[in-house]
Amino acid sequence: MNFDLNIYSLTLLTSSLVVSILSVVIFKRLGDTVRWFTLTMIAISFWGVTYGLELSVGTLEEMLFWIKLEYIAISYAPVFWIIFCLKFTNQFERVSRVTIGSLFLISTLTLIIVWTNSYHQLHYKSVSVDNSGPFPLLDLVPGIWYAVHTIFFYVTLLWGNYLLISRFIKADSVYRKQINIIVFSSFIPWIGNVIYLLGYRPFGHIDLTPYTFLATYMIVGLGMLKFRLFDVIPVAKEKLINAMQEGLIIINAKDDIIEVNQAANQYFNLPTIQPVGKRFQEVFPNLQKLHEIIKDRYETELKVTININDEPVEFLVKTTSLFERKTIFSGMLILFRDITEETKQSKLLQEQKNQLETLNQLKDKLFSIIAHDLRGPLSGIKDILSLTKSGDISEKEFLNLIPDITTNIDATAILLDNLLTWSKSQLEGEKLNVHNISLHGLVEKEFRLLQSKAQEKEIKLINHIPNKLMASADEDMVDIIIRNLLSNAIKFSKRGEHITVSASEENDKIRITVEDNGTGISMENIEKLNANNTFSTIGTAQEKGTGLGLMLVREFVHKNGGELTIESQIGSGSKFSFTLPIYDEKLIHSNILRKVI
Repeated sequence: MNFDLNIYSLTLLTSSLVVSILSVVIFKRLGDTVRWFTLTMIAISFWGVTYGLELSVGTLEEMLFWIKLEYIAISYAPVFWIIFCLKFTNQFERVSRVTIGSLFLISTLTLIIVWTNSYHQLHYKSVSVDNSGPFPLLDLVPGIWYAVHTIFFYVTLLWGNYLLISRFIKADSVYRKQINIIVFSSFIPWIGNVIYLLGYRPFGHIDLTPYTFLATYMIVGLGMLKFRLFDVIPVAKEKLINAMQEGLIIINAKDDIIEVNQAANQYFNLPTIQPVGKRFQEVFPNLQKLHEIIKDRYETELKVTININDEPVEFLVKTTSLFERKTIFSGMLILFRDITEETKQSKLLQEQKNQLETLNQLKDKLFSIIAHDLRGPLSGIKDILSLTKSGDISEKEFLNLIPDITTNIDATAILLDNLLTWSKSQLEGEKLNVHNISLHGLVEKEFRLLQSKAQEKEIKLINHIPNKLMASADEDMVDIIIRNLLSNAIKFSKRGEHITVSASEENDKIRITVEDNGTGISMENIEKLNANNTFSTIGTAQEKGTGLGLMLVREFVHKNGGELTIESQIGSGSKFSFTLPIYDEKLIHSNILRKVI
């Protein structure tokens, strides 16, 4: 086979060689998406080489040999191009395998028809050699499949350009420049092919399409290597931001949303409203604070609460301004991080910290009680007994001290009982032993226990609770509640006064009230009691206390599902009342009704 090279064939061979070298280098250096672009480049360079050799030979047989090789590239280049566009725009997974397979099938069918054209003339009606020019040229008359392949060629080019334009028409300016280069470059070969189809051909036969393709891919290939045109391609950017756990929204200078990642779509259920292209204020009308930040174009961090599926979700929002050439504002990046769980954990830790601080204070208080209020009376009794034993105190003097000793022992017993009860409640947590209990009998039991203490001050104890009135609660805890309220009332009642315990039904609750007409409580101390602060004041007969009793009362009332209320006036007495669940018929079958007579 003899080759007679001319300017047209040399141009094609040289440019094809350059594009081939560029495509191989790019194929090795860059990623999967760009490799499909380089396959298109390799196909076009192969077309250029074979067409250049076609222009260099002089016989029909030699020309037909090279044109059959040309169609290997001409047939498959459109498929490589559309796959590149699909991957570049992140649309490849949305296209079925049947569609991709059909594209390859049409290309393969075209190649077969060209190779067997001499048997059916579907692609070329006739082929001959025109020797009227400076060198022999192939004279072709297109057939019906030539028209089919031309339509296929243009459809794939148009489809690819549509994908690029529609996907990135609102892209950030950083990406828009490179997309403009790709789209503009893809239109250049159209011009050459349209010129060929309209009949404007050098010497009546030379096709300028491969020249335009080679020129295009040479420019783009050099740009990819020298100017890093695809260094950060949009598909890589999209994969990156979609891998983020934080919600990301990007807006342009007009406050239009141009990018939303998958996390933001999931956070705000955005796919149903197609947010891209809409104004941020339209998609998020209730975020007024964020609207002001966007309007003022400044960077900040703030917490916002957004109702999602009727549930409040707290986000930490960070805004970052985007600038072109460092001075021209081009948009804003808005990052949403769900901190709902973090906030809950933070509040829980703070509550635990407060509880620990309270318990630590209480521990100090308990040690103080044990060191002073418990040890003091016991030391006093010990001293009296020692003095009696040594004869320093006579029998008559000892008998006179018995009431004081009894008072100290009673106070110490109650204090010790409260300490043990509180310690037990802390160790056993919220454990309750609920029964139906007789409130009248329980109060009578406490009256007997505190009767001697009340008689010392000639205080009358009155039980106005009906015999049949029952509550569902932990009996031991209610016992402690009533004992401490009665003991407190006796402590602050004057000689000859009375204390009344009554009860009444309130819907599904029973309200038990312990009322005295003693010294009363100041508003300042009532506020302390309502805040659960422990403190102690001296009784009417110089009785001492620790404040632990009322703390236990409040805690046990709360554990039994009730509320404690305090009413008092200085000089007019006090009224402590608490609620308990009313008698529950279901418990009578599972528990023995405990009555205290």
